[in-house]
Amino acid sequence: MIRLFFILLLVLPPALLADDEHMRLALVFEDLSSSSDKLAFVDSMMPLIEMHAAGDESKIHKIHAFLVKALQSEEYRRSKAEVYKRQFSEEELRQLIELVKTPAYKLLNERRHDIALDTQRTMILFMQKTLQDFQNLDGD
Repeated sequence: MIRLFFILLLVLPPALLADDEHMRLALVFEDLSSSSDKLAFVDSMMPLIEMHAAGDESKIHKIHAFLVKALQSEEYRRSKAEVYKRQFSEEELRQLIELVKTPAYKLLNERRHDIALDTQRTMILFMQKTLQDFQNLDGD
């Protein structure tokens, strides 16, 4: 078995081995940077879920549970890592991994959900005011 491993190492193209390292780094970055609170993320989408379920409480609960499970899956984790792998080089991922280990980033990540909700509310109010200002200008 050990011989087979060493033979594979000799015949596998270096690019394939590098690709494995690239994916490993992408997975590490995903694990460290992703919000672990998938439930809170799905909860933030409740208006969309409720609209899709047309008020059917049973369907709302089924969709909610399905989405939480999907976001906790290995397929989701690997899909996100594939994006990071395409977007960042190995060296960039190493730098990003160091960044996400800092206390400041951990604080930001802990509050990610609250920041997203607050930003969404703030932007809706801003756009409402901006459109009202536009209407006032247009009416002159």
